Amino acid sequence: MILKGYGNRINNIFQLLGNHENDITKSIAYTLSKCENFAINFLHELGIDVLNLDLDILIITYQQTQEDGISDIEILYPSKFHIIIEAKKGVNLPSPSQLTKYANDLNKTLEPIKLIYTLSDSQYIQASSLIPREISGVPIKHLMYSKIINLIDKSKVSAKSYTKRILDELKEYLKGVVSMQDNHSNTVYVVPLNENSVREHDKERTYHCPVGRRFLKSPENYLGFRFGGKLQYINHVEKYETYSENGIPMFKFYLGPDIIPSKTIKTGGKYRGTKCYCDIDLLLTCDTIVEARIKTDERHR
Repeated sequence: MILKGYGNRINNIFQLLGNHENDITKSIAYTLSKCENFAINFLHELGIDVLNLDLDILIITYQQTQEDGISDIEILYPSKFHIIIEAKKGVNLPSPSQLTKYANDLNKTLEPIKLIYTLSDSQYIQASSLIPREISGVPIKHLMYSKIINLIDKSKVSAKSYTKRILDELKEYLKGVVSMQDNHSNTVYVVPLNENSVREHDKERTYHCPVGRRFLKSPENYLGFRFGGKLQYINHVEKYETYSENGIPMFKFYLGPDIIPSKTIKTGGKYRGTKCYCDIDLLLTCDTIVEARIKTDERHR
């Protein structure tokens, strides 16, 4: 039998939660509470001495109400350590003001070890340039979702059959919802190119842009490039990486072969200097980029 929810096939129990940030943290918190190997490996990765820990008194909470907000995951071992994990989807990171609130809350507790971890797809070099190393004496560190998946694989080696199944389902769930790039998306992110960008595109087959800052917050499968008043080509994003430039997080996209429109697709209207999303079929069949953008918006409304 096949189970579907909201049009999508449901393959494991975590998919019933959804794919928002809160749903992701619930799945991780539940698995930590049920899989001893995973909890030990996870704590070790966070820098905790796991020898002689009594996991029966370890407290794991999600969506815990604090004086200054709600934390995603908290791991408390009374009289030893208190950890807050703030998770974001994609390459996003929490703001310093949000982390300050958590640091203030932790400093009101009695545990000698206090830690804050950010969790997202943001690479370590990017995270280190955007979040402070400590706030009010509380260390701030970063963890990638890819590391969580590695810890799942490590924990499965000696896991019992019941917990191994939970770990398998968590891995499948995470790979489906936290990947920065949706491999099934046919959305094209259309951007203007200047002379330097055209040379980079043609010679190096790459494209650079800031993360956020009126650009992409997470990668798309396709990038469309326009100059000279029309759409010139569309490229599949073969792979990407993030890096920091003068403290600004950047994307570097590696581009596949050019997809050349079979007809002239003009920019249209008063469309100048802006970027937009278009479904690839509409972009290639409409007469202008503006028309494709409007029809894409209507389709997804």
